Amino acid sequence: MTCKGADKPRLPVLEQALKYLGVRLHSARELKNKLRRKGYSEAESTEAVDECIRLHFVDDAQLREDYAAELARGNASNRAIRRKLAESGLGGSALPENVPDNEYERAHALGEVKLRTLLHEHDPRKKSEKLLRALLSRGFSLSTALQVRNALLCNDAAEPEH
Repeated sequence: MTCKGADKPRLPVLEQALKYLGVRLHSARELKNKLRRKGYSEAESTEAVDECIRLHFVDDAQLREDYAAELARGNASNRAIRRKLAESGLGGSALPENVPDNEYERAHALGEVKLRTLLHEHDPRKKSEKLLRALLSRGFSLSTALQVRNALLCNDAAEPEH
């Protein structure tokens, strides 16, 4: 019994790299790691990644900016954005300049969404704790999370129940 695909010839390393890039963008580190896991040597992987960079198929700086902006649009905290960039090999302690400095607004938008899921919660203390935990678990600072919680729950208390 033979494994399915065991007798398939292996693609040239550059062709394999382009195949990965055809699915989605990758950082240089991520692409190199994928090629290494596929069985290509360190030298082959490095050479293929360098060629992809030369051809502008891999651009870590642009990918970093695009990924950070996408995370910010998804209401991620600045801390979460930095962590995800580092995990992707696109790190650096400073956020890209294209990330808007509106962390409070992002936390507020996320808090509003969470609050809608807490409509069934009638105990104000539990509602407050759940909202605060949701914001903190997504990387927002305690001060930002407290400000958002206070703003949302003051608004929530002022609205009449239906």
